[in-house]
Amino acid sequence: MDEYLYQQNQNPAGNYQMPAQVTQDLTDNAFQIVKVLTEHNDFLTVFKRELRGEQLFEDDKGTKMWIQVDKPMFIKLDKNDAPIMIKDSISKKNVYVCNDEAVNEVCNILKMCGLNQIAPLTNITAEEIREDLLEMECKIAMLLAVNRKKWGLYKSGYPIAVGKLKVLIKDARYRAKDGTVLRALRTMTTRMEQSSEIKQPQKQGILN
Repeated sequence: MDEYLYQQNQNPAGNYQMPAQVTQDLTDNAFQIVKVLTEHNDFLTVFKRELRGEQLFEDDKGTKMWIQVDKPMFIKLDKNDAPIMIKDSISKKNVYVCNDEAVNEVCNILKMCGLNQIAPLTNITAEEIREDLLEMECKIAMLLAVNRKKWGLYKSGYPIAVGKLKVLIKDARYRAKDGTVLRALRTMTTRMEQSSEIKQPQKQGILN
């Protein structure tokens, strides 16, 4: 009973966390920050597959591979502007030859427009984002229009491609709105430094 009263008198009111819980929270926060900074590259890899019209296939032996199930956004054309087709060794069906040059060019554009690991760490306002989006949308629309035939972009796919790229860039840019990720990173760093100071053992004196 005396020990209980002692703890009540010594400890101020408020919420308490065990040291292990503090460490776990910091680990979780660090994981979330790293996830935000790396998911752009992962997403571009997935988006490449989407542009190529591919889906992950698993055969009866458990082997996984990417196969074409839809018409790619960009395809190669012959000298008569007809789609080039080849027989897929897995599905045994005739499939389009994807224009990988166009796919890589589009993904490079997305990186420059904000889908990279640096963009989330910037600090921009909503007005700046709107201005950037307007400029980027015009550039992308012009690029696709100029290269539509060269890249094998079918007419009906043009507005779809522009719309998809616009949404991707918009999402990427808004991650940096008002420095949200940057503030979270600074807060996490401060908490980790404080936690590190708490964990450091106190120096023992001669009489200890």
